[in-house]
Amino acid sequence: MFRLQTLLVSFLVAATTAFALPKLDPGPHTPGQCDSTLVKVKICTDVDWKGYCEIYYTCIGNADISCRKLYPNISSIRPEDGIYCIFYKNTLCNGGKDAKMLRIDNPQARLTDLPGDWNDAIQSFDCYRP
Repeated sequence: MFRLQTLLVSFLVAATTAFALPKLDPGPHTPGQCDSTLVKVKICTDVDWKGYCEIYYTCIGNADISCRKLYPNISSIRPEDGIYCIFYKNTLCNGGKDAKMLRIDNPQARLTDLPGDWNDAIQSFDCYRP
């Protein structure tokens, strides 16, 4: 009986922990998915690099594989040196007629400081080399 209770408690703790962590993206890119080098972008759910943070490895360019989808809960973004990223308020990584786009090449960008209400609004991005 004790073993069953221990197993049940362990399962519940693991399940609630997994559901409690915010997920920022459907999955990582790997070198085999890209025709080019992977680059890093640090993304956090709170301003000043607080909250839940992840390092994203993403392909360079505007191919479908390069578009990274996010849940709209991002407040801090930091592309690695030497790249810039375009962020979108849609999940398609395209500007479209009514889409909003934001270019960030400042490695210390705080979304709360930028005009256009970008905090907790970004839903996708792709990155480029200048």
